[in-house]
Amino acid sequence: MYQTLETATGSDAANILKPMLAEGKLSCIGATTFDEYRKYIEKDRALVRRFETVEVDQSSVEHTVKILQGLCKLFEEYHGVTFSEPALQNAAKLSDRYITNKLLPSKAIAVIDRAASKVKLRVTKTNDESDTMKRGKRIIHDIQDIKRLKHKMENDDMINLIQPHTRGRPVNNASFKESIALSLEREVQHAKDELNKVKVELNESNLELGDEVTAEDIASVVSEMTKIPLEKLTESESEQLLQLGTELHKRVVGQEHAVEAVVKAVQRSRVVLGNQKRPTASFMFMGPTGVGKTELAKALAYLLFNTEEALVRFDMSAYKEKHAVSRLIGSPPGYKQHEEGGQLTEAIRRRPYSVILFDEIEKAHPELLEVLLPILDEGKIKDAAGRLVNFTNTVIIMTSNVGSEKILSDANDNLPYENLKKNAMEAARSHAHFKPEFINRIDEFLVFLPLSTDQIEAIVALQLAELEKRYASQREMKIQATPDAIKLLANLEDDDKQYGARPVRRVILDKVEDQLVQRILRQEFQNGDTISIGIDTTSSSSSSPAQQLSFQKLN
Repeated sequence: MYQTLETATGSDAANILKPMLAEGKLSCIGATTFDEYRKYIEKDRALVRRFETVEVDQSSVEHTVKILQGLCKLFEEYHGVTFSEPALQNAAKLSDRYITNKLLPSKAIAVIDRAASKVKLRVTKTNDESDTMKRGKRIIHDIQDIKRLKHKMENDDMINLIQPHTRGRPVNNASFKESIALSLEREVQHAKDELNKVKVELNESNLELGDEVTAEDIASVVSEMTKIPLEKLTESESEQLLQLGTELHKRVVGQEHAVEAVVKAVQRSRVVLGNQKRPTASFMFMGPTGVGKTELAKALAYLLFNTEEALVRFDMSAYKEKHAVSRLIGSPPGYKQHEEGGQLTEAIRRRPYSVILFDEIEKAHPELLEVLLPILDEGKIKDAAGRLVNFTNTVIIMTSNVGSEKILSDANDNLPYENLKKNAMEAARSHAHFKPEFINRIDEFLVFLPLSTDQIEAIVALQLAELEKRYASQREMKIQATPDAIKLLANLEDDDKQYGARPVRRVILDKVEDQLVQRILRQEFQNGDTISIGIDTTSSSSSSPAQQLSFQKLN
């Protein structure tokens, strides 16, 4: 309706409508948005009085299902498909849960429309004569030809056809028939085997055929629209949440308290006991470098959304200046690159289900923390263009090295975890950038403890397993490391221990991978070999790790 009134002659159109509306000569239903109503209609009080204002809220899931039941007949006639009842219910539930940039019932209608067109294309494609069908028809035709030849041979028609071409020599009917019969029988059996294979292929393809839109088709469409893997939508969420802690520990060594707290927070939010007007969870990871803070964020993104691309990472050392803060939510109007949007807001608009990592948050300008306040408190923020961005489906993680020296000293003194956490909180409160209003909006502060020798050995084993996967995929080589070799690689220098697990990658690169590369270049190791990494017992204890390690080919 507002489009009639927003032009230069809009006031004239309103003046034409008002007398007719007042006298009851015109029945009119207008539809508009709140913003457009305020901008173009509300200022004309006389026009407003002629209408009864009705606010239309977003439909509930139950009402959306009823709307879809009424509309599905139209889509069925247009696309030539049918909808199952679970498909309509799934469209309402999944669109409400996972599509955040639209409202019900519009987004559910878009889902069933897209699913119907997808099924229609699939059915149309499979109705065309496929290569498999063509091959099957050729085989059936060949079998029929062979049977006709066999029939002619049995009636001596084949003998009569061949006899004129034998230059007067008689044909031995018995031996000829026997050899031809065996040959034809083999051909028939081979053709039947090929035909059976074709039937199996057609049966397997028919499992996915049909013109009915199912709940699985709806889940597939929602997966495409939200970039959430299909298995995460269809998998039992309770089973996924129960296994979350176990799966996290496969990548994060130690840090039981931190992992347990993260798991509980995610479980609490997914069971809808959390506040749906805030992010799924927000954490401050505190501790020394190299103890698994960033790795836990990566693992969480992978397990929740099946890809590490769901991790949106910001290095806060690049946001030390005040003007750099505008890069997160966009430049104000009139400034350069205003229409490009902000790095943070645009990333979440494109992928609303994400894990956001603000690495080393204490290095950012204090103004940036002010930007985070509405996100942590309400789960929403407006970018520079005035668009509302929803963060309620994100997990926000901030890492900090504040108080890491205190954490190291307290851990060496074997203080209980609660005491470590209390001291870390005091260090955070005393930091100039971390104001009370910022600290109080974070769900939980988690302390990451220094790694023990056993934990570093476990990390070495994980890194070697990754190395083996790379060599197995690229060179079909198997790499096996003995427990003694793992212990030797985990025996870091005292200066390196303060950096946690970060030196491990460098040690494996220098002491293991470089040695393998040199031996491969010298052709001591070939593709497909099995390499054992152990201890060279002939070397002295004062030798370097590279000298103490031995590399042997087992096959």
